[in-house]
Amino acid sequence: MSKVIYPDYYRKFKCIADRCTDSCCIGWEIDIDSESVERYKKCGGDLGRRLAENITVSEDGTHSFILGENERCPFLNSRNLCDIYAELGEDALCNICADHPRFRSFFSDRTEIGLGLCCEAAAEIILSRRGIFSFENPEKPSLDSFENALLDIRREAFQIVSEEGDVFENLGRLLKFSEVAQLALNNGEAVSAESIYDGEIPFLKGGRLSENAVEILEKMESISPEWDNMLSEIISGNYETAFPESVCSDINEELKQAAQYFIFRHFPEALDDGDVLSKAYFAAFGCAAIYVMEGVYFRKNGEISFTDRINAAKLFSKQAEYSEENMEMFFDFVWDKLR
Repeated sequence: MSKVIYPDYYRKFKCIADRCTDSCCIGWEIDIDSESVERYKKCGGDLGRRLAENITVSEDGTHSFILGENERCPFLNSRNLCDIYAELGEDALCNICADHPRFRSFFSDRTEIGLGLCCEAAAEIILSRRGIFSFENPEKPSLDSFENALLDIRREAFQIVSEEGDVFENLGRLLKFSEVAQLALNNGEAVSAESIYDGEIPFLKGGRLSENAVEILEKMESISPEWDNMLSEIISGNYETAFPESVCSDINEELKQAAQYFIFRHFPEALDDGDVLSKAYFAAFGCAAIYVMEGVYFRKNGEISFTDRINAAKLFSKQAEYSEENMEMFFDFVWDKLR
């Protein structure tokens, strides 16, 4: 049986339901697993009628809820609570609703489970922690040589980005380390910490997004009007990253946590494509984008609160990580123009 590994903060998560300012029941396509479809077909009464009327089937056989006005789930009531949950209980939620914002990475003898930065409750937990990333259930399962090498690389990556100093200097070192690590991974060789040396990220120059970074953001398929407004501010340069000294340290440490999150979530994708370097680029890009998005909030509000910083991280995650097309576009861009 595969061992389940999760971050040290995982058990702190709890959905905040109607207190959430950006409900996952709004603006998301909600597919329904086959077991839930059968359960809903047997549901009687007014709820059963509503379920029958508000589920559609696509050409490939996928069932999903028919979103209403403002792309709200038809079972999200006026109090922003779920009618299915209220009437039938938590066990009646379809898999995607019960699981969100969790994600999983699958190794041969290990399953990692984490929380997505797209959720404000999860983002608050992730950005609030300090120090190097750690796991609960840390015992090392029986893995093959490639998996062990990848985990060794990721462990070193956690260390690099969490070191004292400026997060973007650390990310520059991460990219240089990852270049050497990629070669070692390709050749089946061990990676030494001596491979680390100074570098820069190609996405941020003097507190401003580079042309490459702006081009990537412009190429992304938009997921919301909120993103459209944010992108417009970024393209126009309407942001300020000379943050007050009172928050600079917090922002720096929060971005280190974001970097570790991106590394944790995306490095295991190299199990499928062998490409760890592009995942390191994404960690650097994500932190640069979030930093500049925070600058948009700072310019707009005259201050930068922790809530603003959570919103920046959440919006970037929704825009990039939860669009397969946007992620593929980013990795293609890295291959074509940055490597």
